[in-house]
Amino acid sequence: MKTILNKYTSNLSVIVFVLAIASATALKAQCHIDDFNALRAFALSTNANSWTDNTGWDLVLNNMTPPGGCDLSTMVGVTINGSRVTHLQILENNLTGMLPTEIGDLTELTVLDLSDSLNAPGNNISGSIPSSIGQLSDLQQLRLNGNNLSGKIPVQIGDLSQLISIAINNNNLDSNIPSTIGNLSAIQSINLSQNNLTGDIPTTIGNLTQLRSLVVNNNSLNSLPTTIGNCLELIHLVISNNEFNVELPAALANCSLLSILQANNYSSLGPRPLPDVITDLTGIRIMVLGFNDFTGTLPVDMANLAALERLFLNDNNLTGNMPPINDYPDLNLLYLHDNNFTGGLPTNMNNLQQLTTIVINNNPNLGGVLPLSMEHLTSMQLFQAINCGLTGSIPPGLANWTDVWQINLAGNQLSGDIPDIFSNLNALSIFNVNDNQLTGQIPASLGDQPDVNANFINNNMSGCFDINLMNLCDTPGIILTTGNMFDTTWAAFCDLGLGVCAQGNSDYCEFNNGLPTILDVDGNACVQGVINVGEALELTPAASPPSDPAIGTMYFDANSSKLRVWDGFVWQDCW
Repeated sequence: MKTILNKYTSNLSVIVFVLAIASATALKAQCHIDDFNALRAFALSTNANSWTDNTGWDLVLNNMTPPGGCDLSTMVGVTINGSRVTHLQILENNLTGMLPTEIGDLTELTVLDLSDSLNAPGNNISGSIPSSIGQLSDLQQLRLNGNNLSGKIPVQIGDLSQLISIAINNNNLDSNIPSTIGNLSAIQSINLSQNNLTGDIPTTIGNLTQLRSLVVNNNSLNSLPTTIGNCLELIHLVISNNEFNVELPAALANCSLLSILQANNYSSLGPRPLPDVITDLTGIRIMVLGFNDFTGTLPVDMANLAALERLFLNDNNLTGNMPPINDYPDLNLLYLHDNNFTGGLPTNMNNLQQLTTIVINNNPNLGGVLPLSMEHLTSMQLFQAINCGLTGSIPPGLANWTDVWQINLAGNQLSGDIPDIFSNLNALSIFNVNDNQLTGQIPASLGDQPDVNANFINNNMSGCFDINLMNLCDTPGIILTTGNMFDTTWAAFCDLGLGVCAQGNSDYCEFNNGLPTILDVDGNACVQGVINVGEALELTPAASPPSDPAIGTMYFDANSSKLRVWDGFVWQDCW
């Protein structure tokens, strides 16, 4: 009996050992036949031999059926769970060809991402989206953006009941958006932008109660349905560059969480007032409404938009006063250029410490002055107010704009001297005040910013150049001064040292025993060897020029009775 029992125990151990080996082999051989065949068809159809990275894909390229020890997880871009493929993610990998029908056999796929960011060498899949895509009942993320897909969006897209995100933007898809899109009950993000889609956005969009982002810009769509008001979770709506033939629906105001509305050039309706619903979007943070041919004055309740951070109303035909921007304390970007606003800039800007950008160019009848309250715009980086009919002077408080890189006030009627504001504007690269009525000299502190490009053309400025401006002579920046009444040209100032303002309290400088040493009346050498003339300059006439002169060397020629300067090549007559 004992012998029989020992024999039985021994046989059981062998069976357990064999089963363990079989189980280990099964775990390693993660190769479901449907997945193997689908991936093989995918590899052949998208020219896997030419991919940038096709590591592991020889498994399906070189075998008609799963080989022993088959492991699909060794293939780049493939993730498995158990024995089934759950992720197929091959981004920017030079995929070409078409999507095969067999893609629908990856029935446990949760992520299909073959997207491209438009960087070469990227993916360039063509052809249509196969209807078999609807068989991927577990799919949660579908990203085919940035390829060259064409044809219709298949109606079977509505069978993807688990889908959370779809991005098929930047393709050549055409025709209508299928109404079955309203079956995507779990969807949160839809991006269909940059295609050739036409017709109306289907009313079934209102079924998508979890939708947070709808991006359909750059198509030829005709309308946004009133049912959009059922999408109470909507945060992000982008409809720019379409052909809407009806206005934005009032029901959009039901989307109380909406914080981003991008609607540049969304309509073919022609001149019309700003839609009434706009001022009902009280939670909006980013509002982009440029290029829409809006006319008339802004609604009086624009102050309701207190959460605004970015406002774009540029390239319309709006009139009347600018928006009440001081009521938008979080505002950081303001683009109002190319309109017909009047009434000047708001006088009160005390609440706008977050504002970094103001672009109001080409509002020729805006008028008014640059308000003193602009000193509170301490985060300002870009200020453009070209051709706005501005008058008055440049406020000294602009010295507080320590982060500003561009100030452009060209083409106005500004007057008075430019204040000496530049010492702390270390980020400044562009300062344009050309075509105004400014007077006085170029402020000395501009020389503290050696990389600046400055345009002073066509003003009423005059006088000498401060010696500190010499810092701008040998830098990449460009200084333009023509059309004024300066003592000399900028080139002569930089190249010859002419037109430099007198330094200190010296009335004049005189020669010391001839050239080239130059002393002031106190016996000190003049700055950089430049003669600075106050009320008098006494020179002893010389019959011949000095030998071996340096650039800027001067003498009074006894023969011609002219003051002459050596420019490095020839002697130039000063008068």
